[in-house]
Amino acid sequence: METYQDFVLLGILAFVSGLQNAVVSVATGNAVRTTHVTGPATDLAVFLAQAVSGGATNRRTARRHVRLRLVKIGSFVLGGVIAPLCASRVDYLVFLAPIVPLAVGVFVAFPRERATPSEESSTAIS
Repeated sequence: METYQDFVLLGILAFVSGLQNAVVSVATGNAVRTTHVTGPATDLAVFLAQAVSGGATNRRTARRHVRLRLVKIGSFVLGGVIAPLCASRVDYLVFLAPIVPLAVGVFVAFPRERATPSEESSTAIS
């Protein structure tokens, strides 16, 4: 961006992309995203609006979704800042850096299934 007009154009394009994404998202029950970059930001804006205007249960759920989107966007930004700083020192090994947070995320998101007490006793007898 070299001029003020470039900045204004970028802002208008971002707004239109977000608006398009929001309309399609709402129309499809949040099943479809039509733009890649603005998807998480659109979700954040939609859930912020629901947190302000929704019913008590809807507000609670919307606030949870807002927190998730903020963490997602913040993590993306943090990775975008850290990766170039580390890449100058470790070259392509920088791509190994996301393995630890990814493993932690998978471990937290997908806990092991636990057997019910009746399943445990039947397993012990077998």
